[in-house]
Amino acid sequence: MSDPTIVVELRALGNAPPDASTFAVRRDDVGFEVTYTGGSASSVTFRVPYDQVARPVTIATEARYRDPAIRRGPIAAAVRPMQIQLSPELHTHKDAKAAGIDVEIQTGDAVFDETVYVDTQAPGDVVRLVLGDDVRAAVVELFRLGFQSVELDGEAGQVTARCTSFVSTTDDAGRGVAAAQAFARLARGLPSVAPLGGEYPRHPLAGVNGALLVLALVVFCAAAPAYHFFVAAVRTECSYEDAPMTCEAPALAGLVAGAVLGGLSAFLASLYARRFRGRSDSSRHEAVFVFGVGLFVWCAGALAIAIAAVLAGFQG
Repeated sequence: MSDPTIVVELRALGNAPPDASTFAVRRDDVGFEVTYTGGSASSVTFRVPYDQVARPVTIATEARYRDPAIRRGPIAAAVRPMQIQLSPELHTHKDAKAAGIDVEIQTGDAVFDETVYVDTQAPGDVVRLVLGDDVRAAVVELFRLGFQSVELDGEAGQVTARCTSFVSTTDDAGRGVAAAQAFARLARGLPSVAPLGGEYPRHPLAGVNGALLVLALVVFCAAAPAYHFFVAAVRTECSYEDAPMTCEAPALAGLVAGAVLGGLSAFLASLYARRFRGRSDSSRHEAVFVFGVGLFVWCAGALAIAIAAVLAGFQG
């Protein structure tokens, strides 16, 4: 299977071998790394260190302009990395904002604000400075070309743009060149931001959600084997071949009752999660929390009720 046209064009730009998976591309005096991953989860990623391409911004005030030392340095400071995550704005983003769950920084650029979702905890004034005219235009162009995510100053201090699907609204021919041009424009437009100490606060549910999902998935995978092991241990008369309903009736009762408990728990979890609204990532963490609680209670409740039914001699 041949590689996508965008990858072939990028290799040509970087004078890379036909089978290269990682290579360098230089466009408009901006050099960046391109990584291509083939197979069923194929993707193309552009990557360059933020501080390698960021440029000092112009000081507009006369007092500062007279001081060359200040003029050459950054005028913005923030906790680094800023982790400004950009993605195409979906209906789910709009609905979450309309419901007051998510709060997003607005740049004042109608096209950008309508089509791009900004997820970050960095201060609004710094984010608006970082998202200058060229950066906003380049991000919109990358998304038009089929890229699904852009991150500015990520965890490793990188600027990345990722395309995980090679279906585009534009013709494939010239897409690689256009994408490289847009990424170079984005990189050239980034301003220097001085680092401050500290770190941005994580969402209060972030740590809980990781453990909750692991626990919920373990219970989900273990519930059925645990039930059948228990039935085989305490009800030797149960025969799945001769009387399957005798064996499965408690499980079915547990599934139904567990689903009710899981739905109720998910509703209560959503009420609890409301106290953590007002961030750009609130809806994402809230959805994971509600799903994790609902799945865990459903599976654990179903198993407990099914075992109780077996012990009570429920035959169906």
